Amino acid sequence: MTTPMEADGAGRARYTYRLRVSSSARTALEAEWALARERTPWLRDGSSVPQQQLIRDFGRSRAKAHKDIRERLPQRQRAGMPGWKKKHEALPTLNYTRRGLRPQDDRLHLAGGIVLRVVWSRSLPGEPSSVRVYRDSVGHWYASFVVRAEVQPLPETGRVRGVDWGVKETATTTSNAHDLAHAQHGRKAQAGLTRYDRMMARRRPKKGQAASKGYREAKKWRAKT
Repeated sequence: MTTPMEADGAGRARYTYRLRVSSSARTALEAEWALARERTPWLRDGSSVPQQQLIRDFGRSRAKAHKDIRERLPQRQRAGMPGWKKKHEALPTLNYTRRGLRPQDDRLHLAGGIVLRVVWSRSLPGEPSSVRVYRDSVGHWYASFVVRAEVQPLPETGRVRGVDWGVKETATTTSNAHDLAHAQHGRKAQAGLTRYDRMMARRRPKKGQAASKGYREAKKWRAKT
């Protein structure tokens, strides 16, 4: 792991991962990370929990990719190797484990003294084991929790309903009252998507140049569509 410092105090980290992520290789990588935190102030200022999870997520992702290759899965079914995230293109995401999060009323307390005000879509059915905080392409922030929940089976009614999932019709059942017609969302949004694609094409920045305000706005409108 190399962490060059910059004159103004800001920095950047470049991780050089092992080709084979075994338990010993991950231990060595985490040892390098701990050393980098000791000598790099801006890295040390951040919480250690999401930084550790970044290394572990990489290990799981690469292990899954190798497993798919060994099992000779079709290319379209493989998870693929983890790729690089570019600062100005990738959407931010952080993963916190149980020891780095604490939900309380309308607040979410995260490791590093971070307190988020949240709007709960529903109450948590149990104690969360982890949470992933991420931003979508529109700019909205979300918190996705992992919670162990008990399965509550529905009462038996003695009735049977057949469902046939299709393309032209989303679902056709043995009862006309329960058929689910195709929503045609793609056809309805096509005109708007075409318009924003043209706007982005006219404003597309050259390689190495920052995107203009108009390009960023068109990209945001397209994401909302």
